[in-house]
Amino acid sequence: MDFRSPIRVLPGLQDGFNRKGLISDKGQKKASFFILQKAYKDNALSHAE
Repeated sequence: MDFRSPIRVLPGLQDGFNRKGLISDKGQKKASFFILQKAYKDNALSHAE
């Protein structure tokens, strides 16, 4: 999840946040969340066979 980080001060880009999370600071799932979710599901299915 994105979180506040006082050393991330790039205005308009980071605005005091570490924005590398899969979920935004407002709780919204990012596109990367769904890509990783699919990868985990596909991996689990391939091991179940």
